[in-house]
Amino acid sequence: MPTLLTVRRYADAGELTLAADLAAQLDDALSSAHGPSHPRTLEARTARADTRAALGDLSAAISLYRDVAERHMYAGDHQTASQIADRAHILWQQITDPRTAAAISPAIVRMRAQIPGQGGYVHAQQYAAHLERVMHDAAVDH
Repeated sequence: MPTLLTVRRYADAGELTLAADLAAQLDDALSSAHGPSHPRTLEARTARADTRAALGDLSAAISLYRDVAERHMYAGDHQTASQIADRAHILWQQITDPRTAAAISPAIVRMRAQIPGQGGYVHAQQYAAHLERVMHDAAVDH
């Protein structure tokens, strides 16, 4: 089984695809051994999200970060939950395709309802509404 150190070494060396594959293997192995909410599993899942984000797979990274943030919240670790939720939120705003970003909006708004962070819920609602306007305007123009 790979380790987090191995994942980080490959990621730091620019071997992102290998790092992402190893992070996924580690996440799956730890989840099977300890359960999906175990601290070691969440650490591996965060590394998995980090590598997916570094590869430009923002949708996958956001989904993984959301899962980690929500599990930390349920465990009562509000500070870590908020930090991880912020990562998902920031990546959501970096998605350049409005259709993809709009598809993710409901999940981000739901997450921010549970883990608001500093202005996170209101901002998520506003950004989701903005994306809907962009999508509507694009449909009208065609």
